[in-house]
Amino acid sequence: MRTGLRKRLASVLILFVVVWPLVHFALCKTFDINPWKFYGFAMYTVPMRQIELSYVGFTNGEPERINPYRNENVKDEANRFYRNVWILGKLYPPHLLADQLLDEFPQYEEILVVEGVYRINRETKLMDLYQRQYRYSRPDESNRPSE
Repeated sequence: MRTGLRKRLASVLILFVVVWPLVHFALCKTFDINPWKFYGFAMYTVPMRQIELSYVGFTNGEPERINPYRNENVKDEANRFYRNVWILGKLYPPHLLADQLLDEFPQYEEILVVEGVYRINRETKLMDLYQRQYRYSRPDESNRPSE
């Protein structure tokens, strides 16, 4: 291999090693992706990622907790959602899972998906649960064209 080509490859490799951790850290901060994934150095800034997911169905405004793992038709999508949210954070919203929950549980008018991520609180130095909520409503039946 020629010396010029070796120098260029070494320069590209060094540039990548310098730039990628900064990009990875920015992705972690912006999109809440898992710092322990995608070969960045952001993993050294936080403990191992822990998340909590909860699902609530509403009938006439009354909340009822849903366990999607007890339903065979929804269990696979619930597992996929958990894995992908653990890795991709905000980049993987629960649209597909919410649609399946609304289809599988016709008694609920709305579904609330709550994602909780444990993070270190810089003031108290303790782990706090930060939550995001996604609310999905059943499509309005009066707006659907009749058959």
